Amino acid sequence: MNKRYCPLINFHFEWNVKEGFNDLVITDKVKIIPPKEIPDKSILSQFLSPLDYKLYQIHAHNWLVLDGYDDFNYIKEVVNLFQLSLWIIKPTNLLIGFITNFKSDITQHPLEKLSQFRHIPKRISSQYTLDDIEILKSIFPIIIDLYKKNRFKNSIVFNYHGCITNSREVAYIQFSTTFEGLLTHKSELGTKKKLAWACAILTENEVETRQKVFEDFRDIYKIRSEILHGESFKDKFGKGEINLERLANCRDMLRKLWQVILDSEEIIEKLSGSDSIRRDYFKKVANGWMPEEENGKKK
Repeated sequence: MNKRYCPLINFHFEWNVKEGFNDLVITDKVKIIPPKEIPDKSILSQFLSPLDYKLYQIHAHNWLVLDGYDDFNYIKEVVNLFQLSLWIIKPTNLLIGFITNFKSDITQHPLEKLSQFRHIPKRISSQYTLDDIEILKSIFPIIIDLYKKNRFKNSIVFNYHGCITNSREVAYIQFSTTFEGLLTHKSELGTKKKLAWACAILTENEVETRQKVFEDFRDIYKIRSEILHGESFKDKFGKGEINLERLANCRDMLRKLWQVILDSEEIIEKLSGSDSIRRDYFKKVANGWMPEEENGKKK
């Protein structure tokens, strides 16, 4: 069983924060190591193109090590889920190179470059702390487990592809679809309202903040509908600056929702159930709260 070494670009960690701190163990099969811990760098140059080798010499700030996985396709999925877990913790433009082995069979799959989480150049981070790693150690195994569950798997896949697409419009649709997969339930409310309501009650406890999340979600979901109905996202909002701001808001709302879900075994259990189970749980959490009325009508 061979180890896989994946160079992490745009992942910075201060290794001197703890004396004798040589690696970051995430699970029994996954850890992060600094470049100095790579067993034999000379082997890399034998199997990478000169350009790739130079790229990793300069930009591989740290390395992801996978040990104990045999299935190549599942290894790629684990790498994707690792990347998504970091995105949930903080917005990132992490790039992961994929090298299967340091032995001769590396030629079977010499290198696979995974796409960057490239959206929204503002408000992203590449610096990680011990606190971030502790959160990663907590949520990454949960994400791995949820990926095996039907109701969560689709949402995880949509979310990931929303992060790596080159199209802002596609990102918006994928993020919106992720919300739907996580929050949809049986209700007499319209789709936009019931999703906004569910998001608000799960992510906030106070009436005022719930109201704001509800209104922000409806604003975001309206854009999703406009894109699907053929209206040009960029043309509608001029040069696209509002586009990016709203996409950033959508992203951050989705990240917060994931944080709340991953922090609660009860929520995970209820969201894994039927639409009726979800509905009853949302009603319980709402404790009678509904959005404020406007002009005599419920929003």
